[in-house]
Parts: sequence; C-alpha cells; structure tokens
Amino acid sequence: MAAGVVLGCGSGDGPATTSARKPPRPPPCAVVTARTVARALHVPPGEVRAAPPQAGEVSRCRFKAGAALVEVIVDTAASASTRYRYSVEEQQQFYADEPKLRPRPVKHVGTDHPYVPGANWTPNRQQLVALRGERIVKVAVEKVPEAKARRAAAEIGRAAFSR
Repeated sequence: MAAGVVLGCGSGDGPATTSARKPPRPPPCAVVTARTVARALHVPPGEVRAAPPQAGEVSRCRFKAGAALVEVIVDTAASASTRYRYSVEEQQQFYADEPKLRPRPVKHVGTDHPYVPGANWTPNRQQLVALRGERIVKVAVEKVPEAKARRAAAEIGRAAFSR
C-alpha cells in the first residue's frame, strides 16, 4: 500500500504582490467608434452605422459607412508578439509569388522594429494587421478603393491603440 502526501500553499499563480492592477482596457467598440470610422473614411458621421455585436463577441466591431464595410478586431490573447511575427513571416513565405497576398509594411501604426514592421497591409484582403505591446489589432476595410481602404485602416488602427 502506498501513501502520498500533497503539500501546497496558495493558488500557484505566482508570487503575491501588493501593487494595484492596471484597470482593464475598454472594449474596442468603446475606442473605435462610428465617429472614428467616419473621420477615417471621410464620410459624414450620420452615414456610419455600427452593427450590433454577435453573441459572445467582445473584441470585434463592425461598421457600415456608405458603401464601405469595416471590421475591427482587438486580440489581447497571450503571446501576441510571437503570434504576430510568425503570421507575417508565414504570409511572406507562402505568398512570395502572389504580390496581392503578400503583407506590405505600414509605418506609424504599431510598434515598428528594424526587421519586423509594427503593421502590415494585405492588399487582396484589404486588411491591416498591427502589433503594439501585447495587442494585435486587425482592421479590414472593404468595398472601397484599395488606397482609401489602406489609409482608413491605418487611421482606425492608430485609434484602436490609443487607449
């Protein structure tokens, strides 16, 4: 017959600290508003409608602005910087022969590093993916010309990182 002893102390979640926790970040739709989208797409604010969130969605916002469709996703899951780098590298390798699917660097949105841009634009998807700190922001702008979509996505991405 074997006997076992289990010893434990605390929750095992790491050392206790007395410092105050940071307040939670506001949900993305509180930061990226219809007004933000209107300003980025140069349409009157009255032409922008926010789509109601679907059940369980807390990190995604959708808007209709004139003909444009805008989707913003804020990803705060663990290892964001590693996942971002791997995603960019995989896209560059996999789509090396397809320029419209290859990510293109966009400056001044995410945290720019010498070898890994802080944001990338994929023309065929009309999607910007950016990293700042441990947050990934994805902004897709559809049904408008690519140049306008890229500029709007960059502006919306900067707004999503503003808090």
